[in-house]
Amino acid sequence: MMFRSSIRKRMIILLLLITVIPFGGSIILTYTYTIESLKEKTLEENALLLFQGRMSIQNYLEGLNRLTLSFYKKPESTGWMKSGFAEQDYTEMTSLREFLSTMFHFNDDIEQVFLYLSSKQQAFSVSSRYIFNAKSLNYNEQLVLDRTKNSEYNTYLQKPHILTHHGLEEGVLHTTDQVITLHRMLVNPGNIPQGIVSIDFNTDSIYNLAQNIYNPQEEQFYLTDPEGNLFFPYIDSEENEASTYDWFDTLLQQKSEQGHFFWKSADFNGVIIYDSLPSSLGGLLLVKQVAFESLYQEANEIVKLNIAIGLIVMVLVVVATLFVSFKITSPIRVLLKNIQRIESGNMEVDFKTLGRDEIGILGSRFKSMIDTIRNMIIKEYRLEIQNKTNQLKVLQSQINPHFLNNALQSIGAVAVEKDVPEVYKLIRSLSNIMRYSMDTSEDLVPLSKEIDHVSEYLKLQKERFEERLSLEWQVDDDVKGCIVPKMIIQPLVENYFKHSFENVRNNGSLIIRASLKYSDMLYISVQDNGVGIPTDVLDQLHNQLHDEHMRNEINGIGLVNVYSRLRLYYGDQVHVQLSNVDHGGLMVELSLPAVYSESTVREMSNHIGVKYDESNSD
Repeated sequence: MMFRSSIRKRMIILLLLITVIPFGGSIILTYTYTIESLKEKTLEENALLLFQGRMSIQNYLEGLNRLTLSFYKKPESTGWMKSGFAEQDYTEMTSLREFLSTMFHFNDDIEQVFLYLSSKQQAFSVSSRYIFNAKSLNYNEQLVLDRTKNSEYNTYLQKPHILTHHGLEEGVLHTTDQVITLHRMLVNPGNIPQGIVSIDFNTDSIYNLAQNIYNPQEEQFYLTDPEGNLFFPYIDSEENEASTYDWFDTLLQQKSEQGHFFWKSADFNGVIIYDSLPSSLGGLLLVKQVAFESLYQEANEIVKLNIAIGLIVMVLVVVATLFVSFKITSPIRVLLKNIQRIESGNMEVDFKTLGRDEIGILGSRFKSMIDTIRNMIIKEYRLEIQNKTNQLKVLQSQINPHFLNNALQSIGAVAVEKDVPEVYKLIRSLSNIMRYSMDTSEDLVPLSKEIDHVSEYLKLQKERFEERLSLEWQVDDDVKGCIVPKMIIQPLVENYFKHSFENVRNNGSLIIRASLKYSDMLYISVQDNGVGIPTDVLDQLHNQLHDEHMRNEINGIGLVNVYSRLRLYYGDQVHVQLSNVDHGGLMVELSLPAVYSESTVREMSNHIGVKYDESNSD
């Protein structure tokens, strides 16, 4: 009997009649009538964007394709292919060098132009490393020969790979960047192969054009040849093949050169839109994946609008319910007041009972739930504190062995040249550095001790580079007693030797400063005279450093390690600034609270993220 006349039952019936039934019906009707039109609109927009991207890539590749055909326009090319070059034929050799150089400077993306003439097995190349290179060569890249020979257009577009010399030299060129190679087989009027011309160009322009075609946060884009070799995105592994994707075979079965089909699998659920380049340009396929979630985004927005309208109607229902009976709703007010208090951080409930009906039972269960949540929060934050401690130890143990290797090389060189005393000093400095770096029992030290450690490090670097390196210390005495985390200066100094020192034209220079700022902030800076960082790269580095999700994308662990450890101790009170110096070089600035007590620093670390727990424990 109690549940037949319960508040819950009456409220459910009222809400269904006034809101849920018409509201749900309007959502279904609206969604049904709009989803198809919105889907077609989205498909048309994406197809147009893919077409524009295809034309941009096609125009770029056609320019390179015409460049390979320019060999036939050279009057001397027929003689070159037929007879090759004699050893003393300087005039013809000069003409060939000028021609290859013109091809090389066609655009900034070209890394190397290679020519092979089979008549005398002669090979020539022009690259950023070699102005002109010529050599007798038995060209044995069988894959290239087979693909160009079997191609209707005598061309073969090779997937991204490390730049090589095509056999002219051993190994790879000075860069490890990926290049795409356009090969063309040279034939005489009888269509008999006479040689190969190859253009190696970097992937920058292709990748930039590809990145304009899709939204990385919501969509996927692939650039692949019909055999499944991925041109974008490039993955340096054996899995760099589109043929490994379950939708690739279905794509090849499509009869039209552009279009779309729907796909549903465990990895992807949505529509696949595709377009293709001409066979003369490798027949590359442009494939874009749009999930149903993105495809129906606008329809979902309409649904959300209807939901918002429904919520307004529900508010009116609540007002009507309050009008019917203040006594029925007063316990609800008490419950809401306690919920607001809990949202503000106070986990105490100040009512004893709300009655014996359903609301009273709800109040009792609510109190029990809050007690359970309070205990779980306390347990969770204790685990969080332990996790932070473990993070500190892991981050502190990430010491780059690069410096130790160079230091040992310096010691070996001095041992050969100078004898025992100098070696002893260097070994002692190295021993101090290793002892300080690997002692995990001490994570907080006075700033003076940190400076002594950096000084030992720079002694070894000074011995290594001698007069090529000048040092300047600007450390105020009143900050030497500040307590700081270990290893926050040395990684910044080490970055200079890893990334900038070898590129300095004159002698290297380092200025290390430490002083008080605004009386309660410790200011530390490391300034060098290196080459600095381009403005756009510097802005990107700042964004990555202050974005927790992008921080791991920064190459190297030095700066990330320092910033991560400082945030674990001081939270948002830590500031890191990178800026280029006017006369050349880079300055890294750290700003953190000036604290002279180790216990205070630890207390600050414990308060980060656990203030809520302490307010309840009081």
